[in-house]
Amino acid sequence: MFRIVLAACMILSAGQTFAATQYFVQHTPGGKCTISEHKPDGKTHMQVGGAWKTMAQAEHAMKAAHECGY
Repeated sequence: MFRIVLAACMILSAGQTFAATQYFVQHTPGGKCTISEHKPDGKTHMQVGGAWKTMAQAEHAMKAAHECGY
């Protein structure tokens, strides 16, 4: 029983390790937008849109966002 629980814990923790990197567009207080691999906290940086799988998708979304001034 212990081995089954241990194996399940190892599988669950490995699943988070292999998760794909997501990119977020952040709107800073100065009005500038940047791309980050970390989700904004909602206090000093605000998230614009959703999360993107590639940097190119995040850049395209940033250029299309009216909050970013493009």
